Amino acid sequence: MSDRPPSSRLPPLPALEWSDEGAPFASEMDDIYYSKEDGLAEGEAVFLKGCRLPEFWAGKTHFTVGELGFGTGLNLLMLWKLWREHRPDKSARLDFVSFEGFPLSRTQAEKALAPWSALAPLRSILMENWPVHARGVQEISLPDGISLILHIDDIAKALPQSQFQADAWFLDGFSPAKNPAMWDDTLYPEIARRSAIGAHLATFTVAGHVRRGLQSVGFTVSKRDGFGRKRHRLEAVFRPQNVSEPSLEPAKSNHEGRFEHPERDALSAPVRSQPQPLKIAIIGGGIAGVGAAYALNRRGAKVTLYDKADQLGAGASGNRFALLMPRLDAADTGPARVLIGAYLKAQSVYRRFAGAQITNVEQIPRTPKEAKRYQALLQDPPLPEAWLSAGSESSLCHHNCLILEPERLIADIMKAGATRTVLGKKPDIDLLTRSVNGEGYDHIILAQGMGVKALPGCTWLPLEARMGQVETGQGEDKLPLAVSAGHYALALGKDRLWGASFEKVAPNHDAQISPHARAANWKNLTDLVSSDWINPAAPIQSRAGIRATTPDKLPLAGPLPDYSKSLITHADLRYGRAVQADMPIYAGLWLLTGLGARGFTFAPWLGEILARQIYGEAASIGSDEARLIRPDRFILRGLKRREI
Repeated sequence: MSDRPPSSRLPPLPALEWSDEGAPFASEMDDIYYSKEDGLAEGEAVFLKGCRLPEFWAGKTHFTVGELGFGTGLNLLMLWKLWREHRPDKSARLDFVSFEGFPLSRTQAEKALAPWSALAPLRSILMENWPVHARGVQEISLPDGISLILHIDDIAKALPQSQFQADAWFLDGFSPAKNPAMWDDTLYPEIARRSAIGAHLATFTVAGHVRRGLQSVGFTVSKRDGFGRKRHRLEAVFRPQNVSEPSLEPAKSNHEGRFEHPERDALSAPVRSQPQPLKIAIIGGGIAGVGAAYALNRRGAKVTLYDKADQLGAGASGNRFALLMPRLDAADTGPARVLIGAYLKAQSVYRRFAGAQITNVEQIPRTPKEAKRYQALLQDPPLPEAWLSAGSESSLCHHNCLILEPERLIADIMKAGATRTVLGKKPDIDLLTRSVNGEGYDHIILAQGMGVKALPGCTWLPLEARMGQVETGQGEDKLPLAVSAGHYALALGKDRLWGASFEKVAPNHDAQISPHARAANWKNLTDLVSSDWINPAAPIQSRAGIRATTPDKLPLAGPLPDYSKSLITHADLRYGRAVQADMPIYAGLWLLTGLGARGFTFAPWLGEILARQIYGEAASIGSDEARLIRPDRFILRGLKRREI
């Protein structure tokens, strides 16, 4: 047992009791997770039959199921099995958006799902990808075109933060009498806002206030025969008055960070985009562009990646090693959740490929204030207890971090898709016609770091150039090892890498080796490691790259705003007046830059977020966090502060 006090940042684990048959019982809720007779058969009768599946998804290229109460994951496995058997098309995708306030551990879930041998192959895959015990949104990519988007938090906080449009709903919280928060009257309008016209909803309960709550927001509700000892269950269809069926027009973003359909502003939900395959160009062959290509390839897009260098990862992403470790804040803020969400996604992606070695990182405090922050993190951690521990002399030890070999990693990620690459020549980009080298595209993603600022319509972007220089050498053979104190030192086998500098330079500055940076890196290294860590007789090589950063140190990911038009449409912000107009954007143009010194952390997460926006899928980020990375945030701030 840990001697740590209970954490407020980590979600609570459920206290479970187990029947002789291995069925879980939630002690605090005084309720069962599934029917004692047969939980799988109950789910099929209540949810699959109640939502008319698989018939209802026939002919659809994308289908979204919303679920209140993830629990053991049984409903996901049940739906996954059905999807495998009746997938509308080999390229069709399924989003399973679920909410859970008391997430089970992997061990608890595996025990709870053990009775169903028919689900064993899928259960094994899910256990390998079981969500990390942390608050926030986690997108977990599964085979067969399935994504689990799990919101881990109190339902009253998580549901309003979500952004998706459900075709079907499974309401599977504990009994309304035992867990009233999951059935509160305030949730029904939120469910309606996230429902497609004609969406089917199913639940095991027929409680009167549940029926009335659904009816009050536009659901037509019917009682049906129940399963086992339950006499009835509910089926419902979302058919609100005076709202027409949505067209297939692409979603557009408004100034508040939501994605709305022009005919359904009141319901605030993304809509289906164009049929696959989309033709998409990515400008920039660093890890940001590679991360976007990876997410788009999973959706069958025809992706072409352009870079002026002769090979991928030739810029700031091309160091011999990179370190993937979390940046943790002592408070549960929006930026803290952004960094944790990005780190967890990067972990889940990179572990699938070559070029990623597990390591521990000892993080040494640079100041007494930083030492206090580390102590606060240990007392109230935002990540699982096994991922953090106290080190010597007030240091913080991070477990399960990764030392990355970018060349191998990028090559392996690219092999997983069918991306066409055009390298060795600066691409000729025409943003107005959405063409590159004279070839037209449905979408263009601008992921070339500081190079974005040279493009028309992008010169206003508040990007700063930072020179990052690292040094490499040799030492005695070692297991993976990393030490960090703002700067870092990495050991993998006999190879050593240390740095990195972070000097501000001019926007058009070329990456150049700096003797001053080399000397500073050496001094910092001697503060971190002992003298025998590196062989002084071995040659030392330096490498420098330019990193694009933003004033708030968070990336730019989203539609490219039309700066000139926005100064007109949003002028009233200068005078403290609200503006309801959508932020003007360039259709089909997307920004993915400003990743700073955390390119490998942000890239897979941001690539997935952009792909979901392009395809009109469920968002894998909460709305508050989405606002923190939107490119138009600097326009809005500048207008409100009367700086522009």
